[in-house]
This record gives sequence, structure tokens and C-alpha cells, in this order.
Amino acid sequence: MNGGIGIGMRSPYGPPNMPGGPMHRSFALGLPNRWWDDKHVIKQLNLRPEQQKQMDAVFEAHRAALASSLQRELRERAQLGSLSQKDLQDENKVLASIDRVVAARADLARETTHVVADLRKQLDPQQMAALDKEIMSIGQ
Repeated sequence: MNGGIGIGMRSPYGPPNMPGGPMHRSFALGLPNRWWDDKHVIKQLNLRPEQQKQMDAVFEAHRAALASSLQRELRERAQLGSLSQKDLQDENKVLASIDRVVAARADLARETTHVVADLRKQLDPQQMAALDKEIMSIGQ
């Protein structure tokens, strides 16, 4: 798979302008990175060039929201990690920071799932079955 642009935190796409990480096992709607550009996936799914262009358009339409969600999640994680010793003694501050990280992760997961669902809409039923088979083969 190529490096592609997308959202990170072990999601199907990887952070903006950086190679993606492996697919998170709980996220089984899509493959890692810009899978619709991968030669193996193109062949396995019999993707047509117009489908790839539509998928590019879907991804581009979501790019800003994905990047924003990722940046928020990274910012909240960094703030949690930088709590002072004094703040770490205040359970309310720690829990509030944890809650912000959890909310940011949920927003990122929601946006990621939305993108992948929109990408899957570009596939016909046979291609979707082939994609699901590819997804299941990861890690076996």
C-alpha cells in the first residue's frame, strides 16, 4: 500500500502528509491508506478508473475534517501528557483531560467511519464482497 494522506492514530489512512499506520483491528470497514490506488487492490476489486476518481473526490471532500479531527486528538493527548505534577494530583483535572481525549478520539473515529462508508458507496456488491475478503485476510 502507498503512504497516502488521511487520518492517523492507527486508522485506515494515516496522518496528513505522513505514511499511515497499520489498520486498527476494530476498524474493519476499509483497508489501510489510499487502498483504491494500490495495484493489488485495484486488481482484486476490479476497480474502474472512474471509481478511483470518485473515491479521490470523496477523500478530498473529507480531507479538512479529517485533518482537523486528527489535530484535535493529538492536541488533547499532548495536553494530557503535559499535565504538571500538581495537576496530576487533582483527579478532576486528570479526568477532565481524559474526557477531552476520549471525545476527540470519538470524533476522529466518527469522521473516519464516515469517509470509509462514503468510499464503500462507490463499489458495486461484488467489489464490496471482494473488499470485505481483503479486509479479513489482513493479519491472517
